[in-house]
Amino acid sequence: MDLSVSVVNQILRVYQTQERIGDLNRLSPTKTVQIQQDRVSLSSKAFQLLQESESGSQAESDSPESNMSES
Repeated sequence: MDLSVSVVNQILRVYQTQERIGDLNRLSPTKTVQIQQDRVSLSSKAFQLLQESESGSQAESDSPESNMSES
């Protein structure tokens, strides 16, 4: 595989830059925290279906048949 001298120099420069960043990160006492928050909005129909499914699962857990299967 043939590489031109300019490409090799660019590869070495990028490697040295990444190596320097890694060294600085190891020496830095500062710890960073990455926080990601997802924001979700529900349509009124989705909210209604959510409430119906929650009430349905509560009704199932209150029935005597489901209590007998848990024993």
